[in-house]
Amino acid sequence: MIYFLHGPDSYRRSEKLKEIVGAYKAKHEHADLYVLDCGEDGDRWAEAVDFSGQPSMFSSSKVLVVRDSGEVREKEWISFLKKNLETKDVFIFISDLKEPLKAFSFLLESPYKMEFPELFGRTLRSFVEKEGKKRGVSFESPALSSFVGLLDNLDNKTWRAVSELERFSLLGYGRVSLDDLGAYSTLALKSVMHEETAKILRAKTLGERLRTLEGLFLEHGDIPYAFNSLGYQSRGAEAVTLAELDVSVKSGSLEYEEAVLSFVLGK
Repeated sequence: MIYFLHGPDSYRRSEKLKEIVGAYKAKHEHADLYVLDCGEDGDRWAEAVDFSGQPSMFSSSKVLVVRDSGEVREKEWISFLKKNLETKDVFIFISDLKEPLKAFSFLLESPYKMEFPELFGRTLRSFVEKEGKKRGVSFESPALSSFVGLLDNLDNKTWRAVSELERFSLLGYGRVSLDDLGAYSTLALKSVMHEETAKILRAKTLGERLRTLEGLFLEHGDIPYAFNSLGYQSRGAEAVTLAELDVSVKSGSLEYEEAVLSFVLGK
């Protein structure tokens, strides 16, 4: 029997995998278990096949937990999965990031398939509220809208959301205001940093660039992030200059503060 979980929302997918495997283990305490991460070591698929065929001393069933099953293209592996799509003695829990390739499309026939797409807008807002409640954290309405707006433009939204909620929980913020969000959310701070570094790149005069840089140094402090943000947004000759400065920083010739200042003065 195969439980097939797939989709880009790795946080919710991972949590569901832990939930269903945990529920199975609670009912079958002595079941043999094998964990296979095909993304890290796809060559071990044969061990999993051998494991499923070995007799068990304490349980009649076997449990395989497989991550990124589609990374293995061996015909024997595909045949093994097909054979066990509906078996009762081998339980296979698959968690894949990608949509299955044609050779693995039969996994979508599993009655236990679950898809985990990225969340946006209202569904993301509901997720934040639900996960916040678990951690004793809620948001004032403007702060919640702003927080969800910040997340909406990012990858790995749910992981980032949970990380920020854990941060507010540890800081003791049971009710987060818009000011709290601006002061303590790493997402908000990085969003501001992105905007400020964009101003530096757009500025027409040295005075404008220096005033913006002074604000970054005084108010935000994460100068390595500012440097990387400049590099990410720059193009052409500016990108080349920042790449050269990055080499100097990594070799120990410059500190990040010196590299940023050098770029601003030379722009």
